[in-house]
Amino acid sequence: MAQTGGGSQPSDDNSSSDIVVTGVQFKGAATPLKLSVDPASDTALVSSLSSEDIARQSLGVNVDIFRSIPGVQVGDFGQVGMAQGLSLRGWPGANDSSAVAFFLDGKQWNEASGAGANGYLDIAPIIPETIASMTVVKGPFNARYGGNFAQAGSAIATSVDHLEPGVSVSGGSYGNLRLLGTYGRKFDNMSYYVAVQGMRDDGYRDNSDQKQLSTFSKLSFDTGSGKLFFSLQTYNIDFSSPGYISISAVEAGLIKPTAAVAKTDGGKKNLYTLLAKYNGGTDEQGIEVTAFAEHNDRTRFVTLSPLPQQYNVTNREDYGLSVDPHFSFDLMGTEALLAMGAMIRYDDVEQTRVPSRNGVPIYGLDPLDVYSYLIADIKQTQYAACQRRSKSRPFGGVKPGHRVTCRGEWREGVARGPLPPALV
Repeated sequence: MAQTGGGSQPSDDNSSSDIVVTGVQFKGAATPLKLSVDPASDTALVSSLSSEDIARQSLGVNVDIFRSIPGVQVGDFGQVGMAQGLSLRGWPGANDSSAVAFFLDGKQWNEASGAGANGYLDIAPIIPETIASMTVVKGPFNARYGGNFAQAGSAIATSVDHLEPGVSVSGGSYGNLRLLGTYGRKFDNMSYYVAVQGMRDDGYRDNSDQKQLSTFSKLSFDTGSGKLFFSLQTYNIDFSSPGYISISAVEAGLIKPTAAVAKTDGGKKNLYTLLAKYNGGTDEQGIEVTAFAEHNDRTRFVTLSPLPQQYNVTNREDYGLSVDPHFSFDLMGTEALLAMGAMIRYDDVEQTRVPSRNGVPIYGLDPLDVYSYLIADIKQTQYAACQRRSKSRPFGGVKPGHRVTCRGEWREGVARGPLPPALV
């Protein structure tokens, strides 16, 4: 509280009136922290967005969803069809957001053993209208979602249970056009919907056009003891890539700001994800089971000037299953929560990186190649088990005690040849 100055003005001798500032003491009972497996109730710094919060935002790229969250930095690299930057807590976002663990309906989206970045994260396939909530936990402090690639934090998204039939059309400059169609039905104990998004964009810079088609379908059942749903997500994009031009060359007037590095740079991506999830029980005692299968293939020609053009191909097959029960009980007059979990995930990854020229791969030895060749066949299995014991204080304390125990193992294959002898 600041005491008013009474309207006095500084005198000619540069003296000024005093302002007295006193603190205000808060009086009242502290609100106890709710014990829950919901990440929004975590003891770390948590921010949550609802579907209405997301709908109010103007999104240039999907990663812009996070711009309204304090402390989160978003970088649009301007490279069509590629992951954009997301960072917080000082961790860099330039490495394709690999320090932020992202989950949608319990499935982690980060790519392990990526050719570019281990933990590569691309949320472009998401249709924003299908997101019901987004919770960001800053730091690797959540027992369920704070594992691999969560050094900066975790982002946990859930899909909506129902969408009404509708059509929307939007557009903008540089040939931007977006079409969204949704159709859904509700019954007594079942509901389903389909969302289809088509988009095209010519882009501001040369060779920055894209054409994409995305779908998200969800079929939900009320089982009486819980909810069971199946979802299918597809994403297909063909894109050109403008590349990274020299700022000094633009400032010197040597090239235009709209110039592209190479007219043959670009690629395509196809993603298909099938997911099944069961949520049963109550907040006091329940279980969550998630299973998924995914196919992901990418092709990209990229020129990182002044280096020669590079041809990259990635084919992934991913499968996973997780089981997460929780129990709430009274412990000597104190509310306690025991949350456990077990997970297994298998990835089959094939990667090829060879030099190219004008959009044509070169599989033989190229004297201009400075990248070396990469032909990798990786088969890896990851499993983990966790338990978390939380205890609230009996007199309304705001922070419970936690004990987290996790065990996991990572096995992966190694890249293998053939490599040109001169480059080994």
